[in-house]
Amino acid sequence: MLKIICMKTILVPVDFSDPSDNALEFAAGIANDLKASMIFLHSEQMPVASYEFEPVAFTISSNIEYNTKLLKDRAHKINEIYPFIGPISCNVEMGDLKSNVNNYVKEKNVDLIVMGITGKTSSISKAVFGSNAISISKESEVPVIVVPVNCRYSGIKNIAYACDYKEYIDGSHDLIEIKNIAEIFGALLNVIHVIPDGHLLTENEVETDSYIESKLENVNHRTFIFPRNNVVNTILSFIEKQKIDLIVMEQVKHSFFHELFYPSITKEIAFSSSVPVMTIYNQ
Repeated sequence: MLKIICMKTILVPVDFSDPSDNALEFAAGIANDLKASMIFLHSEQMPVASYEFEPVAFTISSNIEYNTKLLKDRAHKINEIYPFIGPISCNVEMGDLKSNVNNYVKEKNVDLIVMGITGKTSSISKAVFGSNAISISKESEVPVIVVPVNCRYSGIKNIAYACDYKEYIDGSHDLIEIKNIAEIFGALLNVIHVIPDGHLLTENEVETDSYIESKLENVNHRTFIFPRNNVVNTILSFIEKQKIDLIVMEQVKHSFFHELFYPSITKEIAFSSSVPVMTIYNQ
């Protein structure tokens, strides 16, 4: 059954790094615009027991207390800046980040995850957090926004939706989801297709175009077709020139975008771009 995307509860994993705090600010901007509630989640790794140091139980209790205070301090500052955000809950959980995020999505009815991604000069711990962001974005059953370190929230009014042609697109819910996302933000939707160099559209692909246009009839949108040659640079240039605020992609394994565009684009935005990427679950 298709689950219509809504964004009333936003989960933000927090590791207290600069990229994490930046993603937190980005998520707060979205929550303020949508009047959504927020869940802050810090994952604490289980310490290794050693007789040379304090008892492990005391260390765990102290860390949870300390990190909860850090989360509450951030929540207080955000409430002062953003008056329309719903309730903010602050949570510290033991265990690995990915497992904790998956549990919260199921138990807390999370609608959207927002995570930071790190750049070239990151420490090992921050790089791990960034790799978790990519891993979660590829597998999550709710939309995930990966926010590059240089990104600042200023509204989402111009969305680029990168997708493959699909022979059996009639059975896909992706267009309904992307239409829903564009309507939530009141954004212009730019649909991007990529085809091989010199390729002439087949009859099925022409039918796909017609189907897309019919589904997006009441949505403010434009459609673009790019050749595969140097596609990452081409799309990055398009994003910059068209002042795109958000890139939306599907989790389609073994598709052209999944195998080529997605890994490349996430690397580029982490290091130089200021445009976040949202992934949506492919049903």
